[in-house]
Amino acid sequence: MKHFAILSSMLGLAGVLMPAYADETVRLVFNQQQAISQSQTTSQNVGQAGCVSTPDGLTQWCIPAGEAKANSAAGTEPLFAVHELPAHGYDASYIAHLFTQSGQFGVVEADLITSARPVETMDMTVESDSTQINDPYFTSYQLNRYFASPSKANVGSGIIDLWNMVGLPAVLEPKDPIDLVFIDSEFETSKEVTYHSGRSLTTTALTKGGPFQKPNDDFSVRPEVDDVCDAHGLQVIATASAKTNNEFGGAGITNNVNRHAIRSMTCGTGFLSDSANSLLFLAGKPFKDSNLVTPYAGKPGIINMSLGSKSESCPVYLQTAIDEAIKAGFTIVVSAGNEGADTGVKSPANCRGVIVVGALDTDGTIASYSNTGKEVDVMAQGSWIPVPCEDNDEKSTYCFSSGTSFSAPVVSGVLATVKRETGVDDDTLKLALLLTSESVRDARCDVKDTCGAGRLNAAGVMGIARLAKAGGLNRIEHALGSKTECEQIWLLDHFGQKARLCNLFKVTFMNGVLLNNVSYQLVSIPKGEQWDKSTPAVVGTFTQAEVQLGALTPDTLQYGMQVCENGACGEVLVMNTDKATSASKPAACK
Repeated sequence: MKHFAILSSMLGLAGVLMPAYADETVRLVFNQQQAISQSQTTSQNVGQAGCVSTPDGLTQWCIPAGEAKANSAAGTEPLFAVHELPAHGYDASYIAHLFTQSGQFGVVEADLITSARPVETMDMTVESDSTQINDPYFTSYQLNRYFASPSKANVGSGIIDLWNMVGLPAVLEPKDPIDLVFIDSEFETSKEVTYHSGRSLTTTALTKGGPFQKPNDDFSVRPEVDDVCDAHGLQVIATASAKTNNEFGGAGITNNVNRHAIRSMTCGTGFLSDSANSLLFLAGKPFKDSNLVTPYAGKPGIINMSLGSKSESCPVYLQTAIDEAIKAGFTIVVSAGNEGADTGVKSPANCRGVIVVGALDTDGTIASYSNTGKEVDVMAQGSWIPVPCEDNDEKSTYCFSSGTSFSAPVVSGVLATVKRETGVDDDTLKLALLLTSESVRDARCDVKDTCGAGRLNAAGVMGIARLAKAGGLNRIEHALGSKTECEQIWLLDHFGQKARLCNLFKVTFMNGVLLNNVSYQLVSIPKGEQWDKSTPAVVGTFTQAEVQLGALTPDTLQYGMQVCENGACGEVLVMNTDKATSASKPAACK
């Protein structure tokens, strides 16, 4: 039996689930300590009282003092405050502009509506397969598609290769699990998922015209909306971490995780400020009514946000929250969006610091619905991902869902596995995705700023992370060092002066991968000095990822590299010179 359900049609059911404020009111976000121009050196606190007049001068919008501070944890000041105000016939963005222009309140922005819904879902009945992994859809479906090696399927992301690298127990058994957090909508119960913890941070009204919800510790589906909501949060979690080897449905990327559910929407819609508050909650920062929820007790891990709002730029309040979460040690993975448009008009996809995931169809081409653009970092299968059906744990029935909502948790599950195994930081995970992604079999990806680095290669990400952890990503070694002594002697006999070859070094940047439109700069400082307290000397700038150089002195100098683009160079990354010292000189040169 098959049936398709376009879930967006559910919005009209029962007259409920309208996250937007009534036409007579707007929600505005007042950012803490944000100047509106370079001439403004300070800004009022978010609790600052004050009024702004309507353009016709007939009435005012007024902000009460102290409300946000009084309702945050321990009375501390939150980073932004949300106020509901009468519209007086004006648009929220325009009112926010007037507040900002007044100079009394810093940057004020409209609280955007956010949504998270699949493109479509399908129920399907199948017979169970009997394999090493006994989930029915693993061998019959997943193993031949996104779990496959990149060389064996156009949409393969090498997840089975990743499993082989770390061993099945490392992904199937909960031993020292990493924290995987989902900021999403309804988290239904299912035999596929066990929730470690959860919170409800959505303020969306449960009924049209009803009161806003308050943050609390109960993240379960509210009975008022259970009959009309889908299971988006559950299905996103299951994509990354559905229980494997339970003879049901499909396999998750990893089970060695603590699953944390943060409900920032109701029935797939909500306010973007609630998603920002969810990030602040994870970072341990105060927000309005944060005193109503138990603080997050997990460790910094991977955050998945399969949601988005239409916005020409990343709102200040969201970027602030993202920055705080990353500073706290989290890696944030977000969906590119399902409008078939440019990611530049979708938040959080257009925010700094997040990993943006676009969606591929089952044949490896760009899915028709997937947003693309310069913000995209990586692509993964997002079409027809096996997920649990809503309110259905029948063994023979499972669902498929499509959307960038499901390509994002494929990446999140992979990064959770890599981070748990290696402990590498956010920057290294991002670099590993960039260095290892495969070409997408779609001519549209040949155009710059369309598909990011390309298709996810899970095993490649693990390889780079392990190499970076061992200090081998950027290295200097004797040019003859990788040869046997016999080969060294032969090369010395046939290719010139011993002194020249024995003092030649092989310099490798980014494991031999040349990033697009960049150059690599080799720099040095004396041994014993600190990089952050010294001015490095530039040895040379190169447009190759591997070069051979003489006249290097690893015994007396430390070497580092910088990635340079358009004349601007990034931070110094230390080069590994363990195999370049006099002590490690090739045998034939001693």
